Formats: sequence, structure tokens, C-alpha cells
Amino acid sequence: MDFDVVDRDVMKRHPYYQDFLARQGISTFIGIHIPIGADNWAASVQRPLGSGIPDAETLELLPRLRAQLASTARSAQAIAASGVDRWLSFFEDTDRGIAVLNGDGRVRNTNEPAENLLRSFISKGGELKISDPKAARQLGDLTAAACAVPPRCPLPPPVLLPLVPGNFLSFEAIPLPLALRHFYSDQAAVLIVRLAETAVTDPHVALAEQFRLTPSEARLALHIRQGESVREAAEMEGIAFEPRAPG
Repeated sequence: MDFDVVDRDVMKRHPYYQDFLARQGISTFIGIHIPIGADNWAASVQRPLGSGIPDAETLELLPRLRAQLASTARSAQAIAASGVDRWLSFFEDTDRGIAVLNGDGRVRNTNEPAENLLRSFISKGGELKISDPKAARQLGDLTAAACAVPPRCPLPPPVLLPLVPGNFLSFEAIPLPLALRHFYSDQAAVLIVRLAETAVTDPHVALAEQFRLTPSEARLALHIRQGESVREAAEMEGIAFEPRAPG
């Protein structure tokens, strides 16, 4: 039998409250109902012995506490539904490199393939250091977009880092769901790294060939497609921008 919800007369008479709970220094509690979808969660604020009935000032704090608890409960439910533990364990079994990034885009941990592929590119602080200026800028943009709150949409395209003729490293990013980041605050995104043994056509090259654009025009078009303004795209590519005067 559950004696947690009773009236004051029962509390004064029943040994559970007058003997057991009294010796622990506790008495009444404040129950907070938190409906999450089809589920019902409950939180209990245990009050000390002699505290009496909650006053108006205490009760006014409950809606704020309830909102915070509801957010936490939704996140916990999202973690349970996503099977995040199984999701993370999958990374140990894949032949692709998986690096988990924090909100600053620094590497927090890696599986074995990623450790082998990125050994010469990760500093002691977890920062990705790439000597190729173009690939470094693209990778920085990709990781910043994936680790942002909320993630930038659409994400920049995968980044290709030339190694030796015929060999490239390919980088793709997957943002961690925002609900999970409440509990994994030092984990923001996953970087997928793989070795490509044949050249993969850079998106701007394919665009230039298809529409007969110059390389600069193709890169400018890709920036605009990703949401940058013409001025921002021109600045990123080092192209002079002169807005046309109204006719």
C-alpha cells in the first residue's frame, strides 16, 4: 500500500510518518506531475520535519522548476529512444574513422581507424591541424557548422584533403541531436573520416564543367547555395565585390 498521499489526520496517527520518517527528519513532499507524450513522469521535493504546508512563495517557484525538469525528462526520453549507447558502440565496429567533436570542434575521442588516419593532424588539445590552407578552411567551416547550436542547415559539403597523388582523406560531419547534447555536453558532432584511393571530383569542379563556369564562379555559386550572401561569398573567395548602382 502507498501511504505517500494522505491527509493530515492520517499523518498524525500513522507510525510510518510519526516514527520512521520522523526519525529521518523528513515529513511532507511536493509532488510535480510532468507529462511527456504518452508517459507520465513525477518528481518529489522532500520537505524537512516541521516545515509545514508550503507557503505561497515556495509554490510560485514550482512552475519554473517544472519547466526545467520537463526539459530534462524529454532529453532522457530521447536518449532512451535513440539507443545512444548502441549508437556509440557501433563506432567501434566500423572500418571508417569516427571522431567525436565537442562544441569547439575539437576531437574528444576517436575509434581506432580515426586514430590511425588522424594521428598526424590532431594536436594535444584535440585541435585538427591541416597544412593545406584550402582544406583547413573548409574543414573549419564544416566542423563549426555541425557543432553550432542549432547546427547550420544545410551543412557544407564533405571536405577532401589531398595526401599523395591518387589518395585523399574525406571528412563528413553529423551533428549530435540537440536533445542528447543536454547529457553529453562535451560532445556536439561526429566527424567521419575515410581514405579515398581515387580522386573524388570536388563539387565546384563538377559544377564548373556542367555549366561552363570558371572555378571562381563555381565556388561563388556553392557559397551562395549554402546560404551566404554574394558579398560574404566574394569575401571568402577573395573576389572584389562592387554592388551595381540602381539604374
